[in-house]
Amino acid sequence: MRLSPRPWSLLVAAGALGVGCYAGASGSGDAGRDAGEDLRQDAASSGARPDSDSDAGFTEVIEADLCGSLDCGAGSCDAVTGGCVCPAAQFFDGRGCAQVMPCLADGGCPDRCPLPRVQALDVVRGDEILQFETVEGATLEVGVAPDASAAQPDKWMRATQIAMAAFVGQRVRVFARIESAECMPVGFLSRVYDVREAYPGAATEPGSPAVHMDDARVAAWASEVIDYTPGADVGAQWRDADQALGRAEGTSADVVVLGNGGSITLGFGTTIADGEGAELAVFENGFSSNFLELARIEVSSDGVHFVAFDGASRHQQPVAPQGVIAPEQLHGFAGGYQRGYGSPFDFALLRQHPAVVAGQLALQSVTHVRVVDIIGDGSARDAFDRVIYDPYPNMDTGGFDLDAVAVLEPAP
Repeated sequence: MRLSPRPWSLLVAAGALGVGCYAGASGSGDAGRDAGEDLRQDAASSGARPDSDSDAGFTEVIEADLCGSLDCGAGSCDAVTGGCVCPAAQFFDGRGCAQVMPCLADGGCPDRCPLPRVQALDVVRGDEILQFETVEGATLEVGVAPDASAAQPDKWMRATQIAMAAFVGQRVRVFARIESAECMPVGFLSRVYDVREAYPGAATEPGSPAVHMDDARVAAWASEVIDYTPGADVGAQWRDADQALGRAEGTSADVVVLGNGGSITLGFGTTIADGEGAELAVFENGFSSNFLELARIEVSSDGVHFVAFDGASRHQQPVAPQGVIAPEQLHGFAGGYQRGYGSPFDFALLRQHPAVVAGQLALQSVTHVRVVDIIGDGSARDAFDRVIYDPYPNMDTGGFDLDAVAVLEPAP
């Protein structure tokens, strides 16, 4: 099953929107359309919109409305992300918690359409354009609700992109669904974005999501090196992988250097569980708020299937070995903050990933975290297919310098 290529046509969506899911309905024909329409009509009749002048009151109303519109079953509603925190062997299908459907190891899932894919970030800039992927030949419909508590858009449109320029300063919910004669839909995409003029700034600036190494949320630290594969330009004195274990030191020297393109996989004394807010924080040793060396973060619940978090980079010029990047140009990577502050990672962004739907990644029992250096020469790409630059080349200490990885949400 192939995904359709990029780029596609542009949709600038606007207007108020309200729920929809045709999970379990036929992907083609009148039966599938009727089932989807019934669900949309049921959703349109549910609940009133929140309306409040105070931020505190508005948040409370949104939480109640979000949880009221979802059927999380044995799971729970995440009022921040607007999705279900589902128990083991279940995934968020856009409407509630559904059973994962294991696929054949070699043959994939030929009878089921994958959920549409889009950049999985909690924050996007207003000048970003979301780009959707789906099964080749399928009909894709998208919508956006300026009210993030809405359960479906009031208008679905056939398009493969959504421009976010109309929603700066808002939290919006984006939807996508498909119909195909070749496979059966398993649900619909539903994701909340905080649309801003810039990505969050330095760790010490108001509103930064950075996690300090002494944050009370830290429940555990990495305790085992499962694999260390250094890349190029790493001196012998920087190859002590055990430096990645235990609490963050917040210094320049107490680190393991990954090298250009290198990686390290870590284990923990506890499994890590999807909850509300970030579950992980990854610490680098940047000596200032804008000397930033970047890495991707991947997680696994079996040590075999790893899923990476998306990232965005708006810095589009090469960076000298001691050069700088404005933090507001980056989001979703490890290494976005100076030493002593960790980059957070929220499993909510992975709840509708194909590996979760197929049961290959259990978000309630993550056991492995892999840190993969991004080579800063522009050869790597972000979630929007832009090149990624960071300080390059650096001899002897090339690439990401890992201080520690913290667990913020251990499994019960």
